[in-house]
Amino acid sequence: MPEIYHHGVSTDEQPSGYPQMPTAASNVIAFAFTADDADASTFPLNKIVFTTDGSSLLGKIGTTGTGYRVLNIITQIVRAPMMIVRVASSTTQTEQDGNVVGTTLEDGTKTGIQALLNAKTLFDLKPRILGAPGLDSLTVTSALIALAQKISINGFVYGGANATTKEAAVAWRQNFGAREYMPIFGDFKVGADTIEAAAVALGMRALIDQTQGFSRSLSNLPIPAVTGLTLPISWDLQDTSTDADYLNSKEVTVCIRNKGYRFWGNRTTSSDSRFCFEVYTRTAQILKDTMAEGVFEHVDSGMSVGEAKAIIAKMDAKLKDMSRPGGDLLGGEAVFSDRNTVENLMAGQIYFKYKYTPRPPMEKIGLTQIQTGEYLLDLINQLMTEV
Repeated sequence: MPEIYHHGVSTDEQPSGYPQMPTAASNVIAFAFTADDADASTFPLNKIVFTTDGSSLLGKIGTTGTGYRVLNIITQIVRAPMMIVRVASSTTQTEQDGNVVGTTLEDGTKTGIQALLNAKTLFDLKPRILGAPGLDSLTVTSALIALAQKISINGFVYGGANATTKEAAVAWRQNFGAREYMPIFGDFKVGADTIEAAAVALGMRALIDQTQGFSRSLSNLPIPAVTGLTLPISWDLQDTSTDADYLNSKEVTVCIRNKGYRFWGNRTTSSDSRFCFEVYTRTAQILKDTMAEGVFEHVDSGMSVGEAKAIIAKMDAKLKDMSRPGGDLLGGEAVFSDRNTVENLMAGQIYFKYKYTPRPPMEKIGLTQIQTGEYLLDLINQLMTEV
């Protein structure tokens, strides 16, 4: 191609380095609710309503059912992206569960919480913080967990333990074995009103993600807006024989009062120690989506050493960035995978791998107290010089 004539200076821009991978959004709340008197044009049944300002919808969500109290407490705690789905109310538990769980109709329309499967396509966001406060029966909770486990969601469920005694709460927990679920025993009061702890957890989780990061546990942070507890759960910072310690040992989070109102508990219902903590699960989820989205633009590009190095460099740079002081990881590294073979490469398949260390919560801090007479020597020396 002949060079274009120009009398002057021309500059070719040749950027160096690689574009920074954005971290996948972790603070997106999603919940199902009932509200027979909601404005139907604002909240059509079985449709996702997306908002970044939930308080603007309080006047249209009605006052019956679960919708108003859940949305109201969340908006008092945080302003965050929300995807909410109104479902029909019913007088029977079976029908109510069916309305919340939803299904896929013959024309492909998804109802209930299944509507959230379309969230990524509709809003380019995944619902991460899932619940159905006041509606989270055994059937609904199981369906929420199944939804959270889908690749298109990759979320975490916060739900009530549906119990009034610690023994019943532990029995409830035994129904589950998922890393994507945290059962909570007890609820909160706002004035004279009872507010489901799961609703508070949705708001707090988003607030923590926005202010401290997804690697900070839900546990032991003061909760705004709430004014009381519904159950007298015994708790002490040092005593191991309390209700709270017993329930935590059985993977049940509790609501406590100490220098304000707080959640106390870090555990999921997984038996896999790699995902025993809420933050372990959420770190794996966010990192998985961050890396996948980060290499998206390389899919279908021509295979070469340069292209492979670019992918490794981008992934490694992101891991190092997330491992900076105060970051969400303690360390990480990306490399070319040993899964690669001539046959795989010829078939258009190339593999990379990365490793990382999540930040464990300091669930137990051990202190050793030693009584000693050695400091009396200071007193003796002082007395010898001054008396």
